[in-house]
Amino acid sequence: MNKYLLISICFASVLIPSFASVFSSDIFGEAPFVFGMIVLCTFGLIIKSKQKCYLSVVDILFILFIFYGVFHFCVFPSKYADPLRLWEWVAAVSSYFFIRSIRDEEKKVLLYALIVSGVIQSIIVWGQLSGVIESRHPLFQITGSFGNPGQLGGYLAVCFVASLNYLKQSKKRFVVLLIAFLIVVIGGALLATDSRAAWIATVLGCCFAFWKDIHCFCKRYKKTCIFLVLIIGVLGSLFIYNYRPESANARMLIWRVCGEMIADKPLFGHGVGSFPKKYMLYQANYFQKQPDSSFISVADNVGYPYNEFLYVTVELGLIGFLMIAGLLVLLFSMRSQNDQERSFKSALICLIVFSLFSYPSYIFPLFLLFSILLGGSVSKELYTINKLRWVHTLFVLVIVGVCVWAVIECKFYERASWEMKQATSKKELESAPFINKHFGKLIHNLKFNAVYTEYIFHYGADDTDYKISYLTPSCETYCDIGKVYCRRKEFAKAESYYKLASWMIPTRILPNYLLWQLYVNTGDQVNAKDVAGKILSQQLKVDNTVTIRVKAEVRTWLNEHD
Repeated sequence: MNKYLLISICFASVLIPSFASVFSSDIFGEAPFVFGMIVLCTFGLIIKSKQKCYLSVVDILFILFIFYGVFHFCVFPSKYADPLRLWEWVAAVSSYFFIRSIRDEEKKVLLYALIVSGVIQSIIVWGQLSGVIESRHPLFQITGSFGNPGQLGGYLAVCFVASLNYLKQSKKRFVVLLIAFLIVVIGGALLATDSRAAWIATVLGCCFAFWKDIHCFCKRYKKTCIFLVLIIGVLGSLFIYNYRPESANARMLIWRVCGEMIADKPLFGHGVGSFPKKYMLYQANYFQKQPDSSFISVADNVGYPYNEFLYVTVELGLIGFLMIAGLLVLLFSMRSQNDQERSFKSALICLIVFSLFSYPSYIFPLFLLFSILLGGSVSKELYTINKLRWVHTLFVLVIVGVCVWAVIECKFYERASWEMKQATSKKELESAPFINKHFGKLIHNLKFNAVYTEYIFHYGADDTDYKISYLTPSCETYCDIGKVYCRRKEFAKAESYYKLASWMIPTRILPNYLLWQLYVNTGDQVNAKDVAGKILSQQLKVDNTVTIRVKAEVRTWLNEHD
């Protein structure tokens, strides 16, 4: 009975989260899946609870990293941390230790589940391409059950590599033909996602899977291999960059600004959840110092670092980076005990490479997949700890306590989601008792923050200054904040917000236009003329009827006041 229950939990741990994104359009829509995974994995831990505890060096480093995160959060309390994101970490940690607690034979189910999940996602893709199934994004034809093709591409890349590894290990002809067909299905969907990060991740994941064969070939034809690697590396890099150069340059800008964030607080970082709250301010500062930067044309609002290692370093500092990097280096320096472990490592390499160019930690299914693959990649146990009876009992009680707490939190977020829908439909968000009571807990969630920001600028809010301090910075948000202060005749504050907005994205005309209107309305002719000249010579990403009208209005004013 326990065996089949564990197999069900393994399947669910891969399949269920991959469809959590279907509900991500709702605020807190993923919460039931987050808490569901916590309950499932902790329940699995209770089933597998033993009097002996087996630990590897990777386990110890993973535990140290988690302790460092908790220590960092307690010693350097962050006012930006979203509690739901912290619960996602609990789900990831519990899934890692659940996967570590099961036998190698049971871990095979995870690879089967990845293949099945990849096929299901691929079927959805082909349905979306044919128009039978609706896409989940208005700008993209295919998304699978995810929010955009990039996220889908990362997930399919992992599934493709897992399928290829299974094909490599299969011996029966029927199984080989079936898996080969499924690989074609998944591979076609992967190509359709148009995700360069996913393609690179797939290639490197496959290289790791066939490393023994590649190594043997390289030893035999050393000069030929060096030549091929150089040619493929150079041509591949040129193709990937020139395929969408604006996207590549945008990432280079983000990484450069992240470097400045790290340089400011290198050792311990800016704190948990600080990236979306601080990045745009650093980007504004970067363009203010370098107004002629070649990156101006690709600047935009940014919520993700597009590199998970930079993300860890920005928030947890170099200590956090060295801990997670050291864990991964140690893991891959250890010889794989069997083909199954190599399969997990290949899929993990794929996800890690994808994370160098994307943001899987912000996508719950991909974030959870990292801990599952990490747990599956470790089999060598170096230390055995005999648990005392009271320690074992305490361990079980703690797990039960976490389960109960998770259920209570799940109910809270379901209530919060319902209250948000009711309050926004009745246009009473500001006066909703439940929202006001739990404002400090909810506002750090990026989706809630976006909805709340839009609401208070349309319908107003009490204690505006206090609420504004919690809003996530963006060019449009700072323009709206400036308007609020203009209406309140606090022109100095409005001016500072308009200026910051203009530096955040120098190709946006709205901040400078609002700043120009402010100077005109306050009779500041000198600054008005200065900003007017800037508007007329401003480099714009897109010229449309709005920008043409603004320039015409500014030009007319200049002609009248020269």
